[in-house]
Amino acid sequence: MKITLFATIAGMGGIQMNGRGLARAFLRAGYEVQVLSSVLNVASGGEVRAGENDGLLQMGAKIVYLPVQPGALQRWREFSRLVREVKDFGPDVLIGTGTSWHLGLLGLALPKKVRKIFYEGMSGESNGVKDPRRLVRWFFHEVVGQSPRVMRNFERSFGWRKRLAAIPAFPEPLELTAKLPEAKRHAVPLGTARAAFFSRLVEGKQALWLVRQWETLKDLVGVLHIHGRGPEQAAIEAYIAENGLQERVRCCGGYPSGQAYADLLGSYDVTLLPTVFPEGAPLVLLESMACGVPFVANGVGGIPDYATENPDCLVVPRQEAFLDGVRRMVQALSNEEIDQGRLQRFYLAQYSQAAIERQWLDYLAS
Repeated sequence: MKITLFATIAGMGGIQMNGRGLARAFLRAGYEVQVLSSVLNVASGGEVRAGENDGLLQMGAKIVYLPVQPGALQRWREFSRLVREVKDFGPDVLIGTGTSWHLGLLGLALPKKVRKIFYEGMSGESNGVKDPRRLVRWFFHEVVGQSPRVMRNFERSFGWRKRLAAIPAFPEPLELTAKLPEAKRHAVPLGTARAAFFSRLVEGKQALWLVRQWETLKDLVGVLHIHGRGPEQAAIEAYIAENGLQERVRCCGGYPSGQAYADLLGSYDVTLLPTVFPEGAPLVLLESMACGVPFVANGVGGIPDYATENPDCLVVPRQEAFLDGVRRMVQALSNEEIDQGRLQRFYLAQYSQAAIERQWLDYLAS
């Protein structure tokens, strides 16, 4: 089977992590894979970095980069080049993700015999009449959402009436790139929990909001560490300095990958994500689970699906309930009601690289 994958693999972030995971899964299954990767801007962490996709190239992937074009004529020429590249490759299946007019129109440009699958890695909610995903309704055969809620959101928002399924996005496969900490059930005394935030420091993720809640949080957790980069970083650092919080609250900057990331995650007792973005289902929460670290998160997008049959995390219905959720979590940790080992086993069964690969291969074979 030949698969053309339209997914960003330029730069670092959750979008790129899932794109690489998809490509790796199909290559490992013995398929020929062509990757069409848009190149985002610096703020989106989407610049091509030397060597970042060498692993995929060594596995046999054919990668075509699609830099951002400044004008309509250049964008049309780029699309024409894209169509030629794909037709020369001759795929049996097109799998695309993201909000791109090129992707939607590619569904029209390819022959009807090509199986066209759109992967919804966002919330499934429409961004209005100019949302490029509206083309999916007309030019694609199937939609796969990254969670059941995302799937249903897409169905409702875009009037989708054809085949629909749910398969999780690929997180960083820490079980492959690192030695996971041995998670075991243990109590964390009340008021001592080491809490951390991992994500981009942009307004929708609410890291600055979280730091501003320290007057309440200081009685619930021992420390709060903010990991990530983005436009809110300077304001977070300034707030910490102005209020003299340096002993217990830190803004740590970007975080690593692989073993260093697993070790860092495993050093915390709980992770916090009060996001108000129209999320799909953030991968940092899966990576926290991989290390046996429970989380408290705001229930936007597909996040509530992470709590299905999973008693060792806490998803609140709205941001106003977030601090109460933290209070409930640290109380449960102190009472040894959270089973960190069970949480890690849940991740390995449901969200590991092997588990998600199986879901994709079964889906393609159906």
